[in-house]
Amino acid sequence: MDDKNDILIETDPEFTAMFTQFAFQETAPASGLDDETQMTAILASLLGCAGTDEFHNAAQSALARGLKPVQIREIVYEAVPYLGFGRIAPFFEVMNQIFRANNLTLPLENENNLGSETALAAGISIQEKLIGPHMKDKIERVSGDSRNFNMWLAQDLFGNYYTRGGLDLKHRALAAYCFLFSKGCCESELRTHVRINLNAGNTKETLIGALTVCLPYVGFPMIFNALNVTNSAVAEYRKYNE
Repeated sequence: MDDKNDILIETDPEFTAMFTQFAFQETAPASGLDDETQMTAILASLLGCAGTDEFHNAAQSALARGLKPVQIREIVYEAVPYLGFGRIAPFFEVMNQIFRANNLTLPLENENNLGSETALAAGISIQEKLIGPHMKDKIERVSGDSRNFNMWLAQDLFGNYYTRGGLDLKHRALAAYCFLFSKGCCESELRTHVRINLNAGNTKETLIGALTVCLPYVGFPMIFNALNVTNSAVAEYRKYNE
């Protein structure tokens, strides 16, 4: 436990007891998620809500609970195209401080898996798998203001990031879902990422589990909003795919 939490225990023991009980004795067990999935969701949600101090604590806990350093790094890297470097920049220093404190050599291993394939081609292929076969046509047919943005979405987010190693597709998709619901005001994108998660192999129960374990960190309004979007998107997905 770091100095800030030590101080909080001394100055606000009642709050500390309430929060600890709720986060670790109630929501975490109720989530039904394994340690790897719990910590992926918590780290991603803290990135989404810009919780740098608590991210420090959670990342240290994640290492203790078996997450590999490269998994933590990939969650931080993936947050950039979703949340913007302006929000995520401080987390690089927090993350690397933890890595150095654990005697890890930086930089960590290279996880670029693109090879000879272009990022755009790789990104479109992943979009077709996770969203639908119409994605290539969408990029080719769209004109006007949105054309470049759709191309960059495929090329950068899906091509440069989703092709990387260090984090499997299911956990990468789950991290993205957590980025979005914890940031808020992204209902349309969150709905799409419910579909992405289901196509990546995650279940509705996994998504609800992520909301459950993240509740103490992002608060009730964000979770209720995400729960409504998730239930609606899952029902729509099942209507057309089951």
